[in-house]
Amino acid sequence: MTEKIVGLDNPELNQEANDIWDRIAGPWDEDFGPDGNQHNAYITDPVTDRLLDLKQGETVLDIACGAGRYARRMAEYGANVVGVDQSAEFLNLVRTNSKRTGVDIDFKRVDATDFDQLIALGDERFDAANCIMGLVNVASITPLARALPELIKPGRPIRVFRGASGVRQGKCQAEYRG
Repeated sequence: MTEKIVGLDNPELNQEANDIWDRIAGPWDEDFGPDGNQHNAYITDPVTDRLLDLKQGETVLDIACGAGRYARRMAEYGANVVGVDQSAEFLNLVRTNSKRTGVDIDFKRVDATDFDQLIALGDERFDAANCIMGLVNVASITPLARALPELIKPGRPIRVFRGASGVRQGKCQAEYRG
């Protein structure tokens, strides 16, 4: 897939979106807290847990991990987690939050709009990929859509969930099995 995904690619907004997330990372983390909110506790987390169906020792890619709340949850279940986000501010928060909880997660600064940065994570390295709410805040999703099938082991799940705000409004729910 080399063509752009019509209506979902706005590369001219990539830097602006990245700058916004760096500015609001702190307040975002304060609003949601290290353990999330009721929406996370009763809806997002249980559904994501069931859909990912991670097994202890599996390696999962958490895309747009933000302050790392769900990455920590997956690591607590025994998954090996690589959390990526483009925001240096979020990554500062995620490392602080994760040290406090004692979970071991590999957090990396990776821009989900940059195919080469994504591919550098490793060919067929992951058992699963997860992106909760982050996709609506990615201005250009074609690089991510192209990279995911190369990053995930064949036949393994990629879960992408919709969000209600961000760079573009609308629903984006998808599942891919390689």
